Amino acid sequence: MPETTHQLALSLETHRNHYLFSDYYLNELLPRQAPWREAESEAQQALEAIMAKYHEVAEALPHYNEAAAEQEWIRPVLDLATDRLIDRIVYRLYGLTEEEIAVVEGRLNHG
Repeated sequence: MPETTHQLALSLETHRNHYLFSDYYLNELLPRQAPWREAESEAQQALEAIMAKYHEVAEALPHYNEAAAEQEWIRPVLDLATDRLIDRIVYRLYGLTEEEIAVVEGRLNHG
């Protein structure tokens, strides 16, 4: 007589351990990396620029149609983000130091 095999039933609930890794990676490991720490001030500047733009359009934003929202809010935010990214790429290409970048961006007086 052949042996009967039994399969264990698995719960239908979604397996959630992936959050443990991603949370640990994002909250613990990534912030220890030098490039992450170096980008922190840049990210803060970008956030401040985006928030300033938001405060400019905040009252009118709920009343914009799709085209106006794109022109007055979405495009300017994308421009802010891409301009900063392009700047950083160029700075790295030319090997500029943080002090040289500050001079280029007008945050530091040259000379």
